Amino acid sequence: MDRRKHVLVTTTINAPTPALRSYTALGHTLVVVGDRKTPDDVWIRFCKGNNNVRFLSYEYQQLRWRVLSELIGPDCVQRRNLGFVVAVEMGADVIVTVDDDNEPLSNWGNKVGLATTCKRYEGETDVIDPLQVAGSNMWHRGFPIQRVKERRVWCVDQKTPVVPLVQSNLWHGDPDVDAIERWLFCAQNVRFSPDLWFTSCSYMPFNSQNTAIDRSLIQDYFCFPGIGRADDILASYVLQFLHADKKPFVVFGGPTVYQKRVGHVCEDDLEEELWGMSNLHNILCDSDHWFDYLPTRSMEAFGAYEEAISEAGR
Repeated sequence: MDRRKHVLVTTTINAPTPALRSYTALGHTLVVVGDRKTPDDVWIRFCKGNNNVRFLSYEYQQLRWRVLSELIGPDCVQRRNLGFVVAVEMGADVIVTVDDDNEPLSNWGNKVGLATTCKRYEGETDVIDPLQVAGSNMWHRGFPIQRVKERRVWCVDQKTPVVPLVQSNLWHGDPDVDAIERWLFCAQNVRFSPDLWFTSCSYMPFNSQNTAIDRSLIQDYFCFPGIGRADDILASYVLQFLHADKKPFVVFGGPTVYQKRVGHVCEDDLEEELWGMSNLHNILCDSDHWFDYLPTRSMEAFGAYEEAISEAGR
């Protein structure tokens, strides 16, 4: 029996979606971080009938974490950082960040903190593309666009022992890729092999849509405000910069959700992705000074978040 305590964290501006209703049936606690557009009354009623769901209204967030809340700002997905703080307060062993349009499949789960073995891949540079390993023509959102032509990878070990501290599972359906590849590949009904299970000692981008993180790392995992859709990708790289001594600790698994992507316009996404396209490549080339590339507000927010996590863990 898995005795690890899992807390799932999401943000939403919607009433309970089919995906979030499905997560409530998994037996874990679900923390829902609201925003100014979220229908609070609907969520309050929903929580009364679901004891394993906790809803954080925007007003509550402002009262509880005024400085951090103001630095993150309203109307943005980065407010899920506040859910991570609550997950630590709840004593979570594993914090799982999910999206409200990703419905869990029957194989949904993770092995974070449990010893396992998996294939290990390396490539031509110090960062590899997980979707290249998965056999896709697309690249993972946040893989430096300057390196798309340098994506060749190969398996260096069939059975590398690893204790995953991060597990990012893939997806079926309409994927979370960047605007350029959405235009190029018209990606809407993507399917990956369910048997994928791999790691690397190189950097790998992972997003926040279906990712489990060990409690010991959550203080250094922060979705940065002020940099658009690079928020969770930079979080993944920074976590690997700060814990390079633990490599390999990031594991990718096969699809465990089906994504029904809503509310995205390619032109808007591209505008939100320009910071990452301009900066992530340089940050990877200068990882010891990653913080020099960020707006002051982003770093102030990271500091306030680390303080909040530290306080929550006492």
